[in-house]
Amino acid sequence: MPKKVSIKDVAKAAGVSISTVSNALNGVDVVTESTRQKVMEVAKELNYVPNFMGRQLKSGKTKMIGFYTKSIDPPYFSTVADTLARELAQHGHGLNIMMSNHKEDVIRQIIGGTVDGLIGFDEMLDRNDIARIEKSGLKTVLMDRQLSARNISSIIFDSITMGMEVTEYLIANGHTKIGFIKGFDGVYDSDCRVAGFMETMNAHNLPINREWIYEGGFMEELTYQETKKWVQNKKEFPTAIIAGNDSSAIGAIRAFKELKIKVPEDISLIGFDDIPLLKYIQPQLTTYHLPIAEQGKQAVKQLFKMLEQQETGKVIELEGNLVVRDSVKNLREGMK
Repeated sequence: MPKKVSIKDVAKAAGVSISTVSNALNGVDVVTESTRQKVMEVAKELNYVPNFMGRQLKSGKTKMIGFYTKSIDPPYFSTVADTLARELAQHGHGLNIMMSNHKEDVIRQIIGGTVDGLIGFDEMLDRNDIARIEKSGLKTVLMDRQLSARNISSIIFDSITMGMEVTEYLIANGHTKIGFIKGFDGVYDSDCRVAGFMETMNAHNLPINREWIYEGGFMEELTYQETKKWVQNKKEFPTAIIAGNDSSAIGAIRAFKELKIKVPEDISLIGFDDIPLLKYIQPQLTTYHLPIAEQGKQAVKQLFKMLEQQETGKVIELEGNLVVRDSVKNLREGMK
């Protein structure tokens, strides 16, 4: 069995001290660039792998950041996870994706020292869970609710305003009978978008038909199934529907096509997120663009301000913009 290469072997081959090798590999700026390059080349030639467990025990740092979510299946989450991994790598940290329905097990891991910080996107974490994490002192950034404390920040979208703007757009196009496909109750962005929709309808003295509001859970397949049931149980339909996110909009389009309901000729549809998958969807979906990758970048940036600069937690709200495509019919054109 070949002998494992040690840091002493790298130092000897590079003609430098062990401390110089350590500083070079850890990016400490007391080492000149030429020396660092030389050490890196020798380490690569010798196939040297640092003892991360030993380093962790010595420093008390795991060099890992946790990302707690129930799923990364929807396009939104895959974009977030990819962005987080890229941004964390620039800080010398890895991403530990924690996916589990067993919340207590995950919380024990989180506060048990397996990660240096936490980025959370999961409504399963209730107020008591957040209080435990805050008490543990673990620096945390939440992406699914508006909350700040000494050790907790939030990076969120202005979802109430977004809900208001898409509703205003539909009204401007002559729609007064509007439905909504919401996420699960208690999900921050869904609740806020529905609130924005209702506030705008009330401001225009337009009736809100509760039978036109149904749950799609922000998921394509669930929305597809629920939309088929919704259509079959209705005698009167809205002229437009707001989907809580693009995945729900895609599910609704599938159901409408199957039931021979044309978008936007028979019913208009609008979504949220502006996911890349939309370029394959017909008709091209009018949606509210959210800077999803930027949310991930800001989450990492704020987390390391808290970790390295001891900055107190705060709320950062991101804005988006409406992207007009082909899924909303202008009813006013027929009134001219």
